[in-house]
Amino acid sequence: MGLTSHPLLVVAAIFSIAFPIALVVLVWVAFRGRARRLAVTAGALVVCLLAQVAGITAVFLKVNDEYVFYSSFGDLLGHAQPAGEITSGLPSSPADGHVELIDVDGKVSRTRAQVLVWLPRQYDEPAYRHRRCPVLEFLPGQPNAPAATFESFDMARRASELIDSGRVRPFVIVAPPLMIRPPYDTECTNVPHGPKAYAWLTKDVTRGIESRLRVDPPGRDWSLMGWSTGGFCAAKMLLRSRSDYGAAVSFGGYYTPTLEGVYPNLLGHSRRVRKANSPSWLLTQHGIGNRHLLVVVGRQDPESWPSAARFLRLARYFPNVAHMIFAAGGHNMNDYGDYMMSSLQWLHSVGNL
Repeated sequence: MGLTSHPLLVVAAIFSIAFPIALVVLVWVAFRGRARRLAVTAGALVVCLLAQVAGITAVFLKVNDEYVFYSSFGDLLGHAQPAGEITSGLPSSPADGHVELIDVDGKVSRTRAQVLVWLPRQYDEPAYRHRRCPVLEFLPGQPNAPAATFESFDMARRASELIDSGRVRPFVIVAPPLMIRPPYDTECTNVPHGPKAYAWLTKDVTRGIESRLRVDPPGRDWSLMGWSTGGFCAAKMLLRSRSDYGAAVSFGGYYTPTLEGVYPNLLGHSRRVRKANSPSWLLTQHGIGNRHLLVVVGRQDPESWPSAARFLRLARYFPNVAHMIFAAGGHNMNDYGDYMMSSLQWLHSVGNL
């Protein structure tokens, strides 16, 4: 029974209801005089404690089921997962391509980590043996693991369906971890006197993948797609890296840096550094050039809509900034996943996939 399994959530919910009922029964027995009051009182305290634990556990499991903060008990406890376990539950059907884990030793950021890579089935077919593929760099939320986010968005099946129907070209998905200095959120930033998360994503990952796989070099044929914090990163990386990416899609992202739960002194005390890491400021000051950005956001998403609405007002004079706004749905992958295929097709329409 895994951490994200529905049976576990149901069991926790049942116990959260059963324990309060047991508490009422114990109190009733005590007042009826059928047992010693002291023993019943002690039992009631234990049951009360268990009821609180069950209730908290049920709420945690429900939230984790929505956001996939932790994909397993090992992930929750901070245990590193071996490669075989990391890829469990990911596509095993040849029709949906296959997943590899590639070790990237980042010389610029001094970060070494495993990067999840999805290869379409066409990658190994004779007709494509001498053809390079465009790349979609897929950025998970925070603190989501790349594998969990990849699976929650059903990326392998959706990408395979579009490729097989000829609606997009065969492409490779690269999903690097964002959290390079656990447990802190670096917001994909080169932290002053700290981790170089921006260099990790824009230099080390791109070079590492280009040197290992038959893919196009960074530039027009590399796209970005991100969820939540990853959406913020995708927008920022596109607007800052003028020659490394051709387009980006932001799912439920925000457009000014947030300082909640981030790496200590994330942006330092420099106003210049803060501006350089704000998609809103980057757009208004430097524009978007011939690159393209798609903002996907729900009006009922309290985490993204206020920031996205402000950003879209700033972007109204930039025709290369498109948006897809849906009326109902919160900040979760189930609601945003419905717009994955149309977003991939949008990337094809602007010449990236």
